[in-house]
Amino acid sequence: IDFTHVAALTYAYSYNTTNTAPSGNGDYETLDNTASITIGGSFSPLSANTTYYIFIKAKNNDGLSSTWVSTSGKTLQDLNPPTQATSLSVTN
Repeated sequence: IDFTHVAALTYAYSYNTTNTAPSGNGDYETLDNTASITIGGSFSPLSANTTYYIFIKAKNNDGLSSTWVSTSGKTLQDLNPPTQATSLSVTN
């Protein structure tokens, strides 16, 4: 077996709130097999108290892709109010 043709060379990923896998080019981002995805860092902006569905698939050296696999997670509501504004001025 020539493992250069079966090993994942890149990954495609996408996220949404509708639990629908990407259907066309441009509906997802790609990264190489040495990168990692940081939730919140790569996926932004995220809304509070919202369920997100994350899809990922592998692509080999021949350009063949696996099927999309998915998982979901729900963001938390921000319970910390913003700090009070200070040093404000109004001018005409």
